[in-house]
Amino acid sequence: MYRNDRSDHNILVCGYGSIGSRHVENLLNLNCNVEVWNRTFTIDQIESLNRKNITYYTELQAALKRSSAVVVATPTYTHMDISNLAAKLGKHLYLEKPISHNMIGVVELLKLSEKIVVEVGCQLRNHPCLIKLNDVLAESNKVAGYRMEMGHRLDYWRKNYDFKKSYTSHSNLGGGALFELVHMIDLALWYFGPIFQVSALVKRRGVLEIDCDDFSLLMIEHCNGIIGTIQLDMVSTSYHCEIQCITSDYIYQFDLGRGLLLARKSEKKHIVHNVGISYKRNSMFLSHMNHFISRVGNSTLPPKCSLNAGVDSLKVLIASMRSSTSGINVKP
Repeated sequence: MYRNDRSDHNILVCGYGSIGSRHVENLLNLNCNVEVWNRTFTIDQIESLNRKNITYYTELQAALKRSSAVVVATPTYTHMDISNLAAKLGKHLYLEKPISHNMIGVVELLKLSEKIVVEVGCQLRNHPCLIKLNDVLAESNKVAGYRMEMGHRLDYWRKNYDFKKSYTSHSNLGGGALFELVHMIDLALWYFGPIFQVSALVKRRGVLEIDCDDFSLLMIEHCNGIIGTIQLDMVSTSYHCEIQCITSDYIYQFDLGRGLLLARKSEKKHIVHNVGISYKRNSMFLSHMNHFISRVGNSTLPPKCSLNAGVDSLKVLIASMRSSTSGINVKP
């Protein structure tokens, strides 16, 4: 499935948290040369990198000079500074979602990206059921609307993880359910096209003491008239990721946990696509990274998730935040 020798690719992974370490492992599995930059490293991280014989840096300029491509897996608020610095040096970019927490530096990166390969890490676009759903919706009769939801309580996300010290717990650093779970907004744009307007409630409703939203609800109208809702939370005691699309032919239902896409009509239902519960979550990350490395070798290949798509999602995030502060009171 993957090319055996990619030793000509020297990939710098910026950030060595949970997502950065995942990318390191996947790049090694893809037979790339990997180096790592982080502002600081723990003793455990250094020992892990030494065991893998991976060179690591705490000085970004020195790390960038040796790389042919850069994976930006740092906290969201640092994305634009690192990406623009790398892009100015002509480095190809794999940029984790969301691309930023505001629009500062985005226009500059769009201009720089004309000469490099850029891929945005929205890995759900690689799930076989969601690819199938995209194909089905493109061929189906009129889509009336949809409902998407995704959530999991923040302190359940990772083992040995102090959520209070993470940027995820702070809105001003790009955290919160709305920004962290932007996958659903990206899928809505992928399936149904540009968004005309959004109305949102971006709130903190859970018991965890965090400085960000943990429960957000968006009501969306697309430019083609399709309407939908998206619920994102960091409160749910069980992980869930579900999509329902209503068309004139069927109701399509996707459940990530079950790895299942169903079509329902009247009392009948049939399986459209099924990868089962044995499907490995990392397969989505690995597939996306493999595509990025392929694009580095062949820039004519189209992106799975382009920088423009990442910008579109960011604009929806920003509009949702603004909408949440300008609600109209209902008088008795």
